[in-house]
Amino acid sequence: MTEQAFQITVYETLFLLGLISAASLLLRNRVKLYWLTSIVIIAFTGKLILFLGAGGMFGNWVGGHYNWEGKIFSIVYTLILIIVFFGKNLEQVGFSLAQTGPLPRLGIAIAIFTMIATVAWNTIYFPGIKSEPTIDILYQATMPSLDEELWFRGLLLAMLFKGFSINDVNQKNYYPIILAATIVTIQFWAVHSISSDGDWSFIFRPWYNPVAGIYGALWIVVRLCTGSLILPILLHTFANITGYFF
Repeated sequence: MTEQAFQITVYETLFLLGLISAASLLLRNRVKLYWLTSIVIIAFTGKLILFLGAGGMFGNWVGGHYNWEGKIFSIVYTLILIIVFFGKNLEQVGFSLAQTGPLPRLGIAIAIFTMIATVAWNTIYFPGIKSEPTIDILYQATMPSLDEELWFRGLLLAMLFKGFSINDVNQKNYYPIILAATIVTIQFWAVHSISSDGDWSFIFRPWYNPVAGIYGALWIVVRLCTGSLILPILLHTFANITGYFF
């Protein structure tokens, strides 16, 4: 792992810690520190695994230009933690084929709108069809969506719910739910915007990838409305591969 990668890991973790701390203050510290502390440790460790893969720690047995090995190990890591923390009720993490959330029709409608907007965005701002080796297209169609959705709108959201003492997304007190969803969205956007020069300079370019923030907001709404990770994963995949077809 490079020094720059380690610094990015630290900064992203501190950013998440700041968001959680701010939310805890807004909730007047009526939170469960075990869950919130665990989130920070898991986020740091998961990012280390990802960067270790990029640095060749796990070999290069898949090939291609992307970090297959880091993503695969990161996905396995997240799945293990999901089983450990939520094995008795995987629906809390969105492991459900059925769209049985509080507003499934709204979630599906937003998903359809997101797909149409994605095609329009790529057609207008990125005209022309991208061309990459098949192994790289397969990576874009699988690894980012599985890794990031399992973490952000899966495990992270579920653990924030626990930390903020949310047992049911249908409960009447929506304030903690909104805070948890906001943290997930901002952090998803931030990890696409935070960097470092390798000399511990914190570089934050919120304008670098604003689309990540927009997608993050739309996908978290779909996740909450449907109660499932299926559509967010599919939408994420669609966003990543649209440029190969339109």
